[in-house]
Amino acid sequence: MSLNPAFISYGADGTEKATDANPFVIKVITTAAGLKAGVVIPGSFSGNPKKATITFTTAYASTAYAITLAVVTDGTKQFIPSIESKTVNGFVVNLGANNIANLVEVGWQAMINGS
Repeated sequence: MSLNPAFISYGADGTEKATDANPFVIKVITTAAGLKAGVVIPGSFSGNPKKATITFTTAYASTAYAITLAVVTDGTKQFIPSIESKTVNGFVVNLGANNIANLVEVGWQAMINGS
């Protein structure tokens, strides 16, 4: 698993676009319905407690969107993440822990409310 993956997004026409602009996210998918999704790898978290910033390639019009997180571990430890600093441009995932050695990845989805 790479700790410096490319940032990939998909346009409305389905074409794939990649840059190295955001090393925190392996993959982000944006659909016409307002769904954005991605995966954050352990090396993207820093500080104590460990946090990672998600930045959207295209901002939402408002903060009226819902976020879902799915934490994958090796089974020996559980994390209870929280969402901080929610803006139209993204949000921060706080794992609430200093030691994340057992973390595999954190998947996330953001969707406009009412979509």
